Amino acid sequence: MSQCLAVKKSILEKTDFWSRFPRKDEKIRGSLSLIPEEINNFLEIIDNNKKFKERRGENGIEDKPEYQQIIFYGLIRQGEKFFVYQRGGGNNSQYKETRLQSKISVGIGGHIEPFDNGLIDSLYREFDEEVILKKNNQIVNLRNEKGEINKELFNQLAEIKVLGLIKDETGEVEEVHMGLIAEIKLLSLELSIEIRDHEENINGQMMSLEEYQSWIGQGEVVPEEWTKIVINDFLV
Repeated sequence: MSQCLAVKKSILEKTDFWSRFPRKDEKIRGSLSLIPEEINNFLEIIDNNKKFKERRGENGIEDKPEYQQIIFYGLIRQGEKFFVYQRGGGNNSQYKETRLQSKISVGIGGHIEPFDNGLIDSLYREFDEEVILKKNNQIVNLRNEKGEINKELFNQLAEIKVLGLIKDETGEVEEVHMGLIAEIKLLSLELSIEIRDHEENINGQMMSLEEYQSWIGQGEVVPEEWTKIVINDFLV
C-alpha cells in the first residue's frame, strides 16, 4: 500500500488561510497568494499536524475529504514560457488517477511520502521522477552516488519559489487535496525539459500563454481544474 501525508480538514478549517480562500456557490475554488512569512507559517502547521495515511484500500483516504492530502503543484517556467503536458489515459496508461487521465496539466508534483526528508523534498523528487532536465541537449543527472537528489546542483539550474495555496471543493479529486503552488524557474536558456515516462504522461512542451490558449481553444483537450486556476490566477 502507498501512504501519503495528510492533515485533518478540521484543523485546516480553523486557520486563517482556509477562511481567505475565494468561494464559488459557498464552496472553495481558487488560489491564495502568500508572502514568505505566511508560507513558513503554513508549512509549520502542516509539519506539526501531519499524518501518513493509506491512499487506497479499506482504510484509504482518496474519497474522504475529512483528510486533506497535501501536495506540491510545481509550475516550470523559462522566460515567458511554461511547461505543459498531458496526463496519460486509457487502459494501457501507467497514470493511476483515472479521474484525471488525459487531462492537460501545468503542475509537476505529487503526494508527500513517508520517505521524503521534508515537505519541499517531495517537489525535488517528483521533478526528477516526472521530467528529464537537459543542458545543451545533454541529460543532467540530478542524483548523487547515493541516489539522492543533489539539491546544490538543482539550485544552480533552477529556482523554486512557493507562491501560495490552491484548493477546489467543487471536484471529486480536488475535494480531497490541497496544494502548494510553486514556481520552478529554469535559470538558463540552455536548459530544456522533457517528459520522463511516456506511459504515464505524454506530450510535454514549453508554451507561451498565447500558444496555450490557442491550443485549449481548439477544444480537443481539456485542462484539469487546478491548471485552470493557476493559469487564470498566476499567468493571465
